[in-house]
Amino acid sequence: MIWKILSALLALVVLAVGVPAFRHLREVPPPPPPVVRSQISVPVGTTLGSGPEIFDAAISPDERDMAFVATREGMTQLWVESLASGTARPLAGTDGASMPAWKRDGGTLAFFAKGKLNSLTMSSGDVAVIADAPAPAGIAWLEDGSLLFVASADGVVRRFANGVSSNVTTLAPGDLSHAFPFVDEEGRLVYVALRENGTRVIRLLTEPGGGAKVPPYAGPIGSIDLTETAGHAELRDGLLVHVRDGVLLAQHLDPTTGRPIGRSTPLATGVGHSERGHGYFATSRRSAVWAASLPRASELAWFDLTGRRTGAVTEPGDYWQVRLSPSGRDAAVTTLDPLLRTLDVKVVPLATPGNARRVSLAIGPDTDPVWSPKGTILVYRSVQAGPGALLARPAVPSPAPEEVILRKATDVTPSDWRADMLLFHMPGARGRRTVVALDLHGNRETPVTSGGFNSWDARWSPDGRWIAYTSDESGQPEVYVQAWPAGMPRVRGSIGGGLRPQWGPAGALFFRRGNAVMRAYLSGTLKAPALSTPQVVVTAEGLRDFAIAPDGGRMLAITEVSGTGTSTAQLISNWTSEVPEAQRVRPR
Repeated sequence: MIWKILSALLALVVLAVGVPAFRHLREVPPPPPPVVRSQISVPVGTTLGSGPEIFDAAISPDERDMAFVATREGMTQLWVESLASGTARPLAGTDGASMPAWKRDGGTLAFFAKGKLNSLTMSSGDVAVIADAPAPAGIAWLEDGSLLFVASADGVVRRFANGVSSNVTTLAPGDLSHAFPFVDEEGRLVYVALRENGTRVIRLLTEPGGGAKVPPYAGPIGSIDLTETAGHAELRDGLLVHVRDGVLLAQHLDPTTGRPIGRSTPLATGVGHSERGHGYFATSRRSAVWAASLPRASELAWFDLTGRRTGAVTEPGDYWQVRLSPSGRDAAVTTLDPLLRTLDVKVVPLATPGNARRVSLAIGPDTDPVWSPKGTILVYRSVQAGPGALLARPAVPSPAPEEVILRKATDVTPSDWRADMLLFHMPGARGRRTVVALDLHGNRETPVTSGGFNSWDARWSPDGRWIAYTSDESGQPEVYVQAWPAGMPRVRGSIGGGLRPQWGPAGALFFRRGNAVMRAYLSGTLKAPALSTPQVVVTAEGLRDFAIAPDGGRMLAITEVSGTGTSTAQLISNWTSEVPEAQRVRPR
């Protein structure tokens, strides 16, 4: 009798527990939150980004705010906008900022500006310099408050709160540089490696055994190349997000091996990236913001040295660098091919600019053209031909092939050519750029600057007795003038920033500062040079580059075409809802 009662009670228990459990198993899980797409606008009179860098932003850890770079009245600084209300405000002390990154607690923003890595305390507005960053390329915060950042070609560096730094990555064979570190919630690090063949590869750091689950900073590490990309990469909840072929993609990574599994899911199309490989997007766990690849059209235009624009030379395009020939009749320009999206060197006959002709032949990027003294040959930098290749080709139409005039194991960029002497710059000690003079007749190289600081873009004076160049030894790019031969006294030519120095007649030295072209005059002797206080001669919105005419009476400049930029970005809320569950690899 007792057994019958116990059996009945057991049946009732099973029934009481089993029916709800059965019903629970049959329940359909709630659908993921819907994806909502909206537009983010910036304040009137403000343009997103800075110059050709259209979008540069980061979402706060609490996902309420977005820090972004914007330009207003020629001043570039950080702004913070509420993603809920759309209200935005500028952040004082962030002039010239780029690549913002939020600390994990949301109380601090790190950013680059004027050759430094800086931090901004949000509550007080205090800005502090953390480290030198002559060639910045990305920031990431770790859980313990330390920072990962790229300051030069040496790779990713970790900076601890006590000021101690250590290398996290080193260049592998075939790497030119590392950039854009990103650390997810589990401590996994991805970064982008620029390869000698011009491709960009997303790389994941791993523990020695090949797994990717533990923070990779305690001991020996390995790495996995995940996929090629056009921009930087971010990791959110096991999803790798990046831009390729104008599409913002999300793909699952295997939680054990860290390798991509399944197919990539497109989140948005028409997403842009900068020439340095920074994607126009930022993500958080629930939100993603992005901007379109809308180039800010530019044109070649003449200015007289009273600042008056006297006329455009070309139709709007995508021009980046300009050099006038010694005769002043032709311009060598670096321009972006609208179809291949690669940089090419072209010659524009200024009398008939519609007859522009391509000089470089490679499919990969070709940049930094330099005229020979007679204007018959152009030397330029070619990534396609190798990291340290300088190529030469006739400036006039010719079936002659490209000729390699210099090849090195590292990146080399030409800057000027006078008589038999070619000036170029290249990474020297500790990855810092140094200026070198190459005697083309005897193939002899003479250092012009030391490797203590970055120095680049050197130009001969018309008489060959002086060299002007840019250096960051003051903490930001400034122009210096040094007597030739190297080792003679030098003088600083700019205060407050200076780039792209070049000479005019009668000792006139020109350089760019923001959207202004400045002019100073050199006087004194080789042993005691002196420069006058620089004065503004031309101001042009969106000034990218300029070239002084041989007679010194006017300049040819690359300027932005008004109204061609973008002042909006797109917001995708609940973006992970678009990504299907990962396709698991089945064991055999």
